Amino acid sequence: MGNGKKVIKAGVGYTISNYLLKGLSFFTIPIFARLMSTADYGIFNTYAAYDSVLCIIVGMTLHSCFKNAKYKYNDKFEEFISTCILMALVSLGTWMILINTIYPLMSDILQMSRFVVNILLLNCIGNAFIMFYNSYVELQYEYKAFLKLASTNALSSIALSIILILTVCHRNAALGRIVGTALPVIAIGIYIICFFWKKQKPAKKSEYCKFALRFSGPTIPHGLSQVVLSQFDRIMITNICGAAQSGLYSFGYNIYSLMLVTANSLDGVWGPWLFERLHKNDVKTVKTIASRYAFGIFVFSVIVMLSAPELIWLLGTEEYREVIYVVIPIVLGGFFSFLYTIPVQVEYYYEKTNYIAMCSCGAAVLNIILNWFFIPRYGYIAAAYTTLVTYLIYFVFHYLIVKKIVKQPLFRDRDFIIIIILALCAGFIAIALIHQVFVRWGLIIAVIICYLSWAQKEYGILTKVKILVRK
Repeated sequence: MGNGKKVIKAGVGYTISNYLLKGLSFFTIPIFARLMSTADYGIFNTYAAYDSVLCIIVGMTLHSCFKNAKYKYNDKFEEFISTCILMALVSLGTWMILINTIYPLMSDILQMSRFVVNILLLNCIGNAFIMFYNSYVELQYEYKAFLKLASTNALSSIALSIILILTVCHRNAALGRIVGTALPVIAIGIYIICFFWKKQKPAKKSEYCKFALRFSGPTIPHGLSQVVLSQFDRIMITNICGAAQSGLYSFGYNIYSLMLVTANSLDGVWGPWLFERLHKNDVKTVKTIASRYAFGIFVFSVIVMLSAPELIWLLGTEEYREVIYVVIPIVLGGFFSFLYTIPVQVEYYYEKTNYIAMCSCGAAVLNIILNWFFIPRYGYIAAAYTTLVTYLIYFVFHYLIVKKIVKQPLFRDRDFIIIIILALCAGFIAIALIHQVFVRWGLIIAVIICYLSWAQKEYGILTKVKILVRK
């Protein structure tokens, strides 16, 4: 199969796989809502929040350097990954000793038993190893391997959680959910260690460690800043406006998850493809495809914004109707978050992760300041617009940094300016037409027909997709 076909098939495969997994997650919401009390839900969500932070710290985001390491070490790439696994295990051991030593001083703050804290640390390293594996298979465009591992993890964690809650943990549903979620991740983590160490044993090469730490070190604050960008606004809304409005805002983020799932899926293909092109100095192709990729993101975002009222109606009850005024700016902000993944991969290629960390930390601070100023004055809806402004500035900073790093033009400035203006206009139109159902859906149909007609004319995309799906 040609490289182009392989990339298209991987992109479609990752997207479909992630939507299936996200759909599975949505399907289980009512199940666990009936099996767990609100207090149990709160405990588990707190555990999940700790996991998202500690996974970054304990795993040191070492997977972020894999694309560069593939070209740097070539046939020693798998040996490099095995060495990174050993580094992560050393990190785990260090953190386990440290946290268990100071646990008596932190138990009141953590509000978790020592057993749960240790499960959390093992869960974190398991998730880190899953990211190692996913980064590895993305570089091979092996979306089927990704789907097998991800679906095994999702299905086993759901099944085990339900079994534990209904049996040995029926008096402590939160513990059943925590253990049921963690054990499959830990088991998969052990499998991944064996998978890579069977291919190549870890090497005693300081060069590997120095490269991995130098590259991945700055991505730790980047990852933590991403958590702040996605979570801190809800914390501020809860403190300033109350839990009810925080719940409404969080519900609006369910629509944004459509953008997030798609972005993560396509970025898993865009990154390896871009590295291949840059490695071959194929700037001309990058220019063309980057503009068309950005335009495709724009079209998808327009469809989500125009259909937002109906998506809210499908996912929520009457009490969530007012979220409609939050969703459109959140999705528009998601578009710019999506768009930033185009230039940021260039920064990864040139190993300028310090710039990535600076931008992410700056964006997180900006978002906190804007929320602090506007939420008390305009309520939780303001957080949607502060998120939009933050991600727009975030994208612009990364775009300008790439222009500084790369001495020759890598993207078409005019194309990106036009796309940004069109996106802002589309957001305004979507808000203006919130109550005009037939007009909105007429526009959606027109946008889809025009885009598919163009894609078929340029690439014969529909024909290619049919052929790829049949194979």
